[in-house]
Amino acid sequence: MSVKSAFDEIAAKFGRVDVLYNNASVFLGGRDGALADVSSDIWTKVLAINLNGMYYCSKYAIPLMKEKGGSIINTASSAAVVGVPGCAAYSATKGATVALTRSLAVDYGKFGIHTNCIAPAAIATAMVKESNLNDPNFDNDFFLKQITPIGRWGKPEEVAALACFLASEDGAYLNGVIIPCDGGITMNGNVNKER
Repeated sequence: MSVKSAFDEIAAKFGRVDVLYNNASVFLGGRDGALADVSSDIWTKVLAINLNGMYYCSKYAIPLMKEKGGSIINTASSAAVVGVPGCAAYSATKGATVALTRSLAVDYGKFGIHTNCIAPAAIATAMVKESNLNDPNFDNDFFLKQITPIGRWGKPEEVAALACFLASEDGAYLNGVIIPCDGGITMNGNVNKER
């Protein structure tokens, strides 16, 4: 398995891992959807990337963190904490990300490993462009004016800055927290408010 091989190589070269950032995810716009409409192939693919990828990376990183501690940062989404239509597989994996973050926090905190989760939304990335901005039914002005309290798209650098904080000594006492990085969208509640 390539993940195990990668961590074997890290162990041989460095002997430890200080930070693991489980950030790889996929949303398959037009193929994910309401649960009854999602094919088993798409369901399996989204879970394999978004959830199993996090499982394998964490599984092989944790033994390399146990002696000196470290930081695990997982990326969820607003879809983990509010209902977002048309993305059942993606939402399921992001809810599982939140639950796994808490599980890792309680199981491995005693080793000095602190595990936290960032839950972004409305970040200007290629995936958001695919899932929202390329959708002819998506109303960008309404989304920014009515749904997003800050009224703008977030920047990837803003999420990266939060991850750097969680990875640093300044964030070392945080464990098991889920931090929305979403301009207030999840605080606002329903992401599909009627106009």
